[in-house]
Amino acid sequence: MNDIFNKKTEKLSDEGFDCLREEDYERALEISSELEERRFTAAFEIGAQALAGLGDIDKAVTLLQRGLELAPQVWSNWQLLGNYLSDLNQYDEAKRAYDSALECGVVWKDSVYLNQAILANRVNEFANALMLLEKIADEDLLLEKIDSKIAALMGLDLLEDAEKLADQVLSTKHYLEQDEETVGRVAAQLGRIYLKQGRPKQDVREFAFDSLEYTPGNRMLLALIRDIDNQYSANAHYYRALVHCMVSITSPDYKEIKGYYCEYDVIATSIDELLTYVAQFEKDVVQDGNYTVEEHEILVENTDDPCGVYYISGRAFYENEK
Repeated sequence: MNDIFNKKTEKLSDEGFDCLREEDYERALEISSELEERRFTAAFEIGAQALAGLGDIDKAVTLLQRGLELAPQVWSNWQLLGNYLSDLNQYDEAKRAYDSALECGVVWKDSVYLNQAILANRVNEFANALMLLEKIADEDLLLEKIDSKIAALMGLDLLEDAEKLADQVLSTKHYLEQDEETVGRVAAQLGRIYLKQGRPKQDVREFAFDSLEYTPGNRMLLALIRDIDNQYSANAHYYRALVHCMVSITSPDYKEIKGYYCEYDVIATSIDELLTYVAQFEKDVVQDGNYTVEEHEILVENTDDPCGVYYISGRAFYENEK
């Protein structure tokens, strides 16, 4: 009977992690509750990641803390707690969480070292970050290790060394899907190195847009573009918009697709201005086509943040005009 119960529990846990990958956070929370009733420690990791995905990191921290009171030897929950505390700028508490992870009987030490190095970079302890990164031998973490090393070298103003590392990563044009986010971060860091070296802003902007072809919608590249443009307005709002992009009949893409939908988060002064930002990101397909906002909502009014694009979803294409 216990074997059947355990198999069902493990299957439920696998479904929970699948939901996280698919960003079905509501279902992941339901599964988290079921797993907690079954006294399965993955309940807290799944639930915390779902809450974080929904934007409630404080609740994610509370859930992990409750889980660790019940099962203090789960290193991955200590690491996740450290990550979220770091995101909340609670750096001393994050450090203690990582230390607790390393004290667990079974622990992936290299993973914890990596997160400790990320924390060290955040608090400007760049030399310490480099020392932590030297401890990492696991090849599965090589790309993330290089990403953090670039950040540390930039912090120490060793720009040439940082640039060489970034070039090594970006010299390969084909990446695994799970590596796209990290590659985008590396590209964004290289863009900021170029700015520090005094390269023309327009050249760096073009580099950022070219990099988005390989890591679509990367948030750090979007932030780099916003910082280069440096546009602010007291009358700007934070919009979330469903955009309809119609491919021109003169475009070579028209044979395959007639248009597509995608979602944008944009800070702009109006819908018209929002569409000017969209056009910059969609011109590779909609060369001389039309853009319309099908739906929109204002999430924040009169924000002080820089104008520009903050989020781009994937494209939902259609082949028939009807």
